[in-house]
Amino acid sequence: MHEFNHLLHHYTALEPVLRRIGPLEPLPIRNEAVADSVARIVTGQMLSRTSADKIFARLEQAAQVEGHNRPCLLPTETMLACGLSRRKADAIQRFGRHYAQHTATIEGWRQLEIDELRREVSQHWGLSIWSADILAIFYFGLPDVFPHTDGAMVRALKLCQERYGLDLSNPEAARPYRTTLARYLWDALDAGVI
Repeated sequence: MHEFNHLLHHYTALEPVLRRIGPLEPLPIRNEAVADSVARIVTGQMLSRTSADKIFARLEQAAQVEGHNRPCLLPTETMLACGLSRRKADAIQRFGRHYAQHTATIEGWRQLEIDELRREVSQHWGLSIWSADILAIFYFGLPDVFPHTDGAMVRALKLCQERYGLDLSNPEAARPYRTTLARYLWDALDAGVI
């Protein structure tokens, strides 16, 4: 509730949007291996959540059937049969190999500040700042991340500018709750309220 009130105070023009969405539930921190989180993120790039979830469920099932403890260990042909593109399969496998050799370092990403996490994640083929932001928000539970490179966020920012005259491209007033602001904007976009 404190985050909701903080945003109401600093973004009065967004009050109708914030009130329509209402207070958000806290995001759970996922305790799965970072390799699995990255595989989910790569799977979801440029796809609807529903499609991404279906493909990832197939990957998990295939990994179980083939005796692998994580989807990144699947052979390319199996990944393609589950619905991944060759590029996504390659990114997941490359990261999986790196993870296997540097597990402790990669798991240590959970303790990094967002700028350092963005640098580390972006060094991997097929991953980007967007990947780091999604990892930070939905997997590590960082409270102060604003995903400027997300396509839906770019649309939400444009609509806020057009409809409310509100420039959120640098949402400093939302600190230390920029993640919450991002979630409101995503939810508002999904609900058609901006």
